[in-house]
Amino acid sequence: MPDHNDLVERVIRRIVTQDKPAAISIADFRQRAFGRQATLMAVRKYLGRDVELPASVFASVADWTDAVDKIPEPECLASDTTCTPPSTVWLAVTKFERGDLAHEMNVWYTTSFTAKPHDQVITNRYSFCERWLRIGGTWRYDGFIRVVSG
Repeated sequence: MPDHNDLVERVIRRIVTQDKPAAISIADFRQRAFGRQATLMAVRKYLGRDVELPASVFASVADWTDAVDKIPEPECLASDTTCTPPSTVWLAVTKFERGDLAHEMNVWYTTSFTAKPHDQVITNRYSFCERWLRIGGTWRYDGFIRVVSG
């Protein structure tokens, strides 16, 4: 995988700026957490060697909590009018796969969230796979491939 730092940075930035779990922009979640260790382990597993990722790779999530998994948020009782609705999101890049083309990578990431966009609390966890192409020495997002729920 040429320039894995650039690919990981671009993947994270795309997710943070464009994804909308439960139709809510990621920037609008009150608590945001990122799995830095899971992301690093996915890169190491694909490359087959020990590497470190510079802080610049995580610039899009620099002010997020570093968490192994989703941050639990207490449930609000219906009678508690002072309780704020849940609003948490956790994500991590979890797997890299060689694509069908020599310049293609499939990148998996997991999003876990709890939100209350309307009158109902939604909690879900998805793993998404995206296609990234290396064109002219630059990684470019080429679209969504598939999703696995749960």
